[in-house]
Amino acid sequence: DARAHYINGVGYYEQGDLVNACTEYLNTLRIMESHFGENELVGKKARFMALTYNRLVEIFSAQFMQEPAIYCGKQALVYNEIAPTSPYGSSKILYRIGKQYDKLNVTDSASYYYDLALEYLPDRNDMVYRDIITSQALFEYKKDSIIALDSVRSMAAQAIDETERLARYLFLGIIYHYSGQDDTAKAYLEPVFEKDPSRAALAARVLHEIAIKEGDTIKYNAY
Repeated sequence: DARAHYINGVGYYEQGDLVNACTEYLNTLRIMESHFGENELVGKKARFMALTYNRLVEIFSAQFMQEPAIYCGKQALVYNEIAPTSPYGSSKILYRIGKQYDKLNVTDSASYYYDLALEYLPDRNDMVYRDIITSQALFEYKKDSIIALDSVRSMAAQAIDETERLARYLFLGIIYHYSGQDDTAKAYLEPVFEKDPSRAALAARVLHEIAIKEGDTIKYNAY
């Protein structure tokens, strides 16, 4: 029954129905907790609980509901420690928790969880590492440290494929724009606009602002 609710939740989530997806995941947890004691939630059951809580973290984070996202993240961490979902599982969860605190501007907690996420990484060859470094760089940048952008440029250079590289470029382009360095911003944003359909609208929004400032009517209309 719990698995059926979980699968239903995945289906609703993929359809964009976050309310019903959340309901199904909560039903999954209710069934598991009512039928098994804490001492029984080990092995496959613990991994199942971690996966379910991770799903709720995604939903609450997407809805800017940071407090419940943090709670679910910490619960996911508990079960992942009992039965790891993957070698990178704990690091991913710690990173997500850090991002929630970052969004709340709770800087000490955000920094703590980002650092812990790096400590838990089994190696530095995974995209999780580059995600953490990128978020840390933004975290430092918000504290007026422009040097932090060097870290993001480094992560872009280490990207394993075009999709990841363009994701880093989008981040860099936005930061350079709001730092008043529009020529550099365009150098990063234009490849995103041209080559990444999933991020083209975000890149176009910033390029549109730049075109307005520069009085470039042709590009203004295009973007």
